[in-house]
Amino acid sequence: MAGSQAFGGIGRALGNANYRIYWIGLCASMVGSWVFRTAVGWLTWELTKSPAWLGIIVAVEVIPSFFVAPPAGALVDRIGSLTTTKAVQLAWGIHVSVLSILTFSGLITIELLVGLAFLQGFINAFNNPGQLALVARLVPRSDISPAVALQSATVHGARFIGPPIAGGIIVLANESLAGPAWAFALNGVSFFMFFIMLFYVRIEEQRLPGSWRKGLFTDMVEGMRYVSGHFALRTILIFTVIMGLFLRSIVELFPGIVDNVFGRGAEGLALLLSAAGAGAFISAVWLARRGETRGLTQVFAWHFLIGGAATLAFALTTEFWLAAFFAMVFGFTTNTVSVAAQTLAQNSVDGRMRARVMSIVGLTFRPVPALGALLLGWLAEFLGFSWPIAVGAAVSLLAAIWLLLFMRRRDLATAAELAGDQSDTIQD
Repeated sequence: MAGSQAFGGIGRALGNANYRIYWIGLCASMVGSWVFRTAVGWLTWELTKSPAWLGIIVAVEVIPSFFVAPPAGALVDRIGSLTTTKAVQLAWGIHVSVLSILTFSGLITIELLVGLAFLQGFINAFNNPGQLALVARLVPRSDISPAVALQSATVHGARFIGPPIAGGIIVLANESLAGPAWAFALNGVSFFMFFIMLFYVRIEEQRLPGSWRKGLFTDMVEGMRYVSGHFALRTILIFTVIMGLFLRSIVELFPGIVDNVFGRGAEGLALLLSAAGAGAFISAVWLARRGETRGLTQVFAWHFLIGGAATLAFALTTEFWLAAFFAMVFGFTTNTVSVAAQTLAQNSVDGRMRARVMSIVGLTFRPVPALGALLLGWLAEFLGFSWPIAVGAAVSLLAAIWLLLFMRRRDLATAAELAGDQSDTIQD
């Protein structure tokens, strides 16, 4: 008990055996995922030397999510979140193993990479609603806030650890293809490990009774109407989308920024990603220890504002170590906004709608930033990297100011921070 109190919400979340098992597997999977993402970005740059391709490869990966995620959320509500998460981890393990073999053999091309990125995006469309719905079922409602924040801390702790591992592998391999190939192989092992760990999670699947008698399209539309009619969910989603488009999207352009703006190689990319990851990790640990939803709407709004300012400063500097500092602030603030948004959504949603709502919220984690990266990457082809990022940061600053003023007129805190059984009734 003393240990749980010392670690605040973190101790409470890990005190749940099912969540603890899930978290151990997630740690391995997330480190492998960030090794993978770093290697894909570097491989894309090695094959093309084009900032536009950096945006394209990410955009292609997430295009399926925009179309598949809403019906995927409805399907997860039908078949269960644990079953879905197991299937996703197995599919991912097979996918990256194939990519590793193609890269080792020298057969990989930018066209093949685009095709595999599209397949990755299709799989990921099921991952977000599956995992997000599963986390809320592994802990009691009182522990949802620290459980969500600890999951984010794990993702971003891996973001701090994974890129240096990938950078080290690429440098040690001393070949343009061998390094990414080994990174992909490591990622495959991590996915298979998580898949095995999930069999030790002991919960009964929660499925919608009689849902197979209704059409999947009906379930999907029902979830969309629920979000659009829910004042808190709708407001949180709008501003999280803005952040994803104009702030979080710049991470996907880091390979080109490191090379073109700062004249550094894979080690520079690893350092910049790790700086942003360190900030995000500190943010997530802070939120996990905080362990409550009260006051999260203010946290959401103010960190949105600070994140816009940090991104603007990042765009205007030409000093690498100063850029790394601003990347750390950027990582802290944007992750705070993201975790706060997810926690408020989990807290507000009707449990019967959870996977469908979280499939929509999950689009703001990677698909929306990827769309922003496609736009900013295309503009960077003509204007360089600094101006598109600076303009996006300015748009975010204006949106954050408007949100802070908006919150004075509408009681967003009451609508978003009430317990789910109460906030389900707060709809327009």
